[in-house]
Amino acid sequence: MKKKKPFHMEMERTLSDSLQRHEELAHAESWMVAVSGGVDSMVLLHFLIATKELHQKSIVVVHFNHQLRDQASEVDARWVENQCRILGVECVIGRGDVRSRARESRESIEMAARNLRYQFFAEQARLHNCNILVLAHHADDQWELILMRLMRGSGPGGLSGMSSFQPSANQHTLKLWRPFLGVDREAIVAYALEYQFEWREDKSNKDLKYERNRVRHSLLPILLDQFGDSAKTGMLRSAELIKVEHDFLLQEADQLEAKADSSLDFKKLHKGIQRELMRRALIRLGVKPEFTWIERLRLASSGSLEMLPSDCLVKVLDRFPWLEKFKDNSDLEFENTSVEWVLNDVSGYSSFSQCRLEWAIEKGEGTEFSHLLLKEGQEVFDAERIGQRILLRHWRAGDRIQPIGAPGSIKLQDWFTNEKIHTRQRRALIIAEAPGRGIFWVQGMRIAEAFKVTSVTNKLLLWNCLPSTSC
Repeated sequence: MKKKKPFHMEMERTLSDSLQRHEELAHAESWMVAVSGGVDSMVLLHFLIATKELHQKSIVVVHFNHQLRDQASEVDARWVENQCRILGVECVIGRGDVRSRARESRESIEMAARNLRYQFFAEQARLHNCNILVLAHHADDQWELILMRLMRGSGPGGLSGMSSFQPSANQHTLKLWRPFLGVDREAIVAYALEYQFEWREDKSNKDLKYERNRVRHSLLPILLDQFGDSAKTGMLRSAELIKVEHDFLLQEADQLEAKADSSLDFKKLHKGIQRELMRRALIRLGVKPEFTWIERLRLASSGSLEMLPSDCLVKVLDRFPWLEKFKDNSDLEFENTSVEWVLNDVSGYSSFSQCRLEWAIEKGEGTEFSHLLLKEGQEVFDAERIGQRILLRHWRAGDRIQPIGAPGSIKLQDWFTNEKIHTRQRRALIIAEAPGRGIFWVQGMRIAEAFKVTSVTNKLLLWNCLPSTSC
């Protein structure tokens, strides 16, 4: 009998420990295994077949063709199907148009591919009455993911990396198991070479237009060269520490929401708990929980109205569920709050409706302003036409404006309709008015014709609107 190698023995221990730790693994009649045809997933498949006496599960292989490499993608799919036939396991092939999905949903190619792939996995899990999906992610995949999330500014949930056993985001009854997560790719390749396993090489894995490939082929080699293996082991250790503390944070948030105590004051909670509770509130409303929105809503005053993406207007609460969605326009009244300020300095700022409006005065002649480069969200006006007083407020009945380039004035209500601005969103927009002279700016829309910069402008008002959390 051939002596077992250290890699195989270590993976058998991982398998045994996982079966004891997770009841779902032990009680499942079958396991679904995601196989791309690459070395990682082929070693995983061979290992699970070789240890069938230990786990006693039937194996179903799933392969998804992303149709990104023309004929090569189809060749890989047929190759995986043939390998499964040789090994005597069931194989299901799925296909999806990733490019179309990316265009329609405005996702990156990588994200669109992942979403379509996991949708297919979830669908096959339901059809096969299987609640375990086995994935070949390893320690190097984990390191790459943590680095990418670190550069994106992820919170503790993202910096924890992947879990070895967790529910699928597409179907919570489906559990994702990653037995190789603590194994380096080098050990997996060495095992495949020693036992002469066959696998496919995906040429797109070297294409540097994809973020993960740039991290894998450009960034990681530099880190390893300059800092050695400690660059990887240290970061993976940090991820594990973050995961434990994040699990505690989630547990605390669960307990707070379970109590839903009316005496609980959101503003008195720890900042970390506030962020987690607001993240959950956004998810419940079907809104992607981006950090900018989490912070904006966390800092907003109780009772204030906020317009979220997808035209979702919410009221901020200091009690569970933290955000309340308006179901129809009858819930809304015109917002009468306002703030007035005087331009008596060369620059300044004012906060209003969770935004910070910065301004600066520049003097000169109109021609000197012709090459002025504006930042995103910045506008310019003829300061002398505006005068020294500015009133910030929200839309009121009867408001009118002459948008720049328009032949005459128009009711704001009609302008909003023409621009397809939803009724609920209109009431959240900030309006800037020069008292006695008219409206010169509506948040996110064109400036007013009467206040534009011309060749005779002698004084310029630079205007920038930012979310208050950006400052």
